[in-house]
Amino acid sequence: MKKIIVFLLVTVLSFGCIVPAFAEDEATVRVQAEYPLIIIRGMQFKSQYIDVDTENERPYLGLDFKGIASAVMKAFGGAFGDNTFAEALAEAAYDFFEPVAFNADGSSKFNVGVWSFPGSFDRYIANNRLDRFHEIELVYAASNRYGADNVYYFTYDWRTDPYDVAEKINDTVNTAMKDHDTDKVNIICGSLGGMMTNTYLARYGTERVNAVLYNSATLCGTYVATELFQGKALVNEKALTYLMENLSDQFLVKGFMKLLVKSGIVSAVAKMLNRFIDKNKDLIYSRTLRPTFGTVPSLWALVQPEEVETCIEYMFPTEELKEEYATVIAQARRMAALNKDGDARLLKAAEDGVKISLAAGYIKACVPFYESAATQSDGALESALMLGRATVSDVGETLGEDYIPADASLLSPDRVIDLSGALFPASTWAFKNAEHVAMREGSDLTNFYFALIESPVQPTAENTGVAHFQNLDAELNFVPYN
Repeated sequence: MKKIIVFLLVTVLSFGCIVPAFAEDEATVRVQAEYPLIIIRGMQFKSQYIDVDTENERPYLGLDFKGIASAVMKAFGGAFGDNTFAEALAEAAYDFFEPVAFNADGSSKFNVGVWSFPGSFDRYIANNRLDRFHEIELVYAASNRYGADNVYYFTYDWRTDPYDVAEKINDTVNTAMKDHDTDKVNIICGSLGGMMTNTYLARYGTERVNAVLYNSATLCGTYVATELFQGKALVNEKALTYLMENLSDQFLVKGFMKLLVKSGIVSAVAKMLNRFIDKNKDLIYSRTLRPTFGTVPSLWALVQPEEVETCIEYMFPTEELKEEYATVIAQARRMAALNKDGDARLLKAAEDGVKISLAAGYIKACVPFYESAATQSDGALESALMLGRATVSDVGETLGEDYIPADASLLSPDRVIDLSGALFPASTWAFKNAEHVAMREGSDLTNFYFALIESPVQPTAENTGVAHFQNLDAELNFVPYN
């Protein structure tokens, strides 16, 4: 059991002026689109393939039971040879994640690609290979609302340098405007798509964008990429405990998990794993994380710009490594320079008339394997950064009864989120229980997102009639706070 838990740890370490109508049949109402809509997806591990669109097409990562079981068995098998268990584990994890890697010169190590959808979505709406979840559900909902000829689904290899992705976004923008004889587009970007959109806006300007909705997006980077690249890999016991206690709503499962927590087993496991990490961190980084995820340009784009040099020193500590990975380092520094001015650039875009809205979920735990993992999350990335640098509590806690926000109307009813100091406090919404970029056609949440991009003025809580904080049920409809 100990070895299985440790393998899973290394695996994770290796790896963010209208009043809308919310009637159930709203999704069936066709709305005349003033501008075409481009939906820019986020990071999706399951939608990338080796030799895509050929007879040899296959998933680039074995994320099914067979693939994971094979990697676990390889780790165990290696431990019975000349290697220590830690060495066998690092080698198995590297082999599992190697298809993610780039070569030192910046080229992809494997022929990895994605299903792409050039042109408007009416050409693909009958595609039975598409599972309707997350952004795909949003694409279908938008197609039913505006007509699929007005919707463009932008996909990309999530590992790619955002500078290169921005060029392709620009091509899509030009295509959409030409198709519909308009001078602007609307954009909804999710997760990693937020950073890609930021890079597009920085490289090509904002003149051709009417509205941008950042849906659980990385417009401000992530703590997880920053801290893992700084070597701050550890098991956050608070985050792990919260995750275990809230793993399921089923009575028996929930009771069993609470028993594991109260008995001290969860705490003991966390301490055991942290001892293993401390002992083998150099091995984990040098043999697994650095040659795989450490070579990926898009992950370096998510590092907080002021911490990029610290991360470079940790990931590439010798002159030989710096020389070997010079291309990766140059890409990281270029994105840091762009991101350094990111907040100011977005504020200037809003000042110039781009209607910018931010939305993200909270009350869920992050993956509990880095220093700041106990912060509020939507289950994938940190709520504080997705909400434009909001002030948030840790999971299972509040900001405190004595906490005084700069604006009381911007403090969530449960005293968990304060938007007072966020980038766009008037145009930011936090959704309790929302899952990362999750959508459901006809839900209050999805219809509200459409209302945001349809608004003729900069949307705010005041002119939309929708408060900054909403509690969601399992169908993504608004319900009162408990």
